[in-house]
Amino acid sequence: MVLTGMEIVSARLASFKVAHRPISKGRASGAKTKAIIWPHVKPSPEELAQAGFYYEPTDISPDNTACFLCRYALDGWEEEDDPITEHLRHSSDCGWAITMDITRRSSNPAEIVDPTSAEIAEARRATFGTWWPHDGKRGWKCKTEKVDSKRNPMAFITA
Repeated sequence: MVLTGMEIVSARLASFKVAHRPISKGRASGAKTKAIIWPHVKPSPEELAQAGFYYEPTDISPDNTACFLCRYALDGWEEEDDPITEHLRHSSDCGWAITMDITRRSSNPAEIVDPTSAEIAEARRATFGTWWPHDGKRGWKCKTEKVDSKRNPMAFITA
């Protein structure tokens, strides 16, 4: 997995605040494209950035977004769309989408999920992507399996 610079919420949010020259899909090379900005009030850039999305418009899809972790691209946003729900609907294995959904549900005491459950452990592990520098190194003890162990069930809080 390659780092895109969009791993931080503030970077994703900033992507919605600037005018973009959209990626040309199907235009003749050298054709001029008009700079565009995020075209919707809802869902808001803040909601989208928290859900893992950054703004990456194309000339045929001016509201195209992409997830920093799973790289799933999603466009055609409508005012009533909930970014976390849409993210899960279209990319159900994305660790970030799963973690954000669990975090949202955890604010309701009736829906609190056990932090040592397999669902949360796998979601936390997925948020590391291939970025954890110690996996694969012989003799290193701080591997994702250890960070993600039942002895440290709150590791997902930093996700």
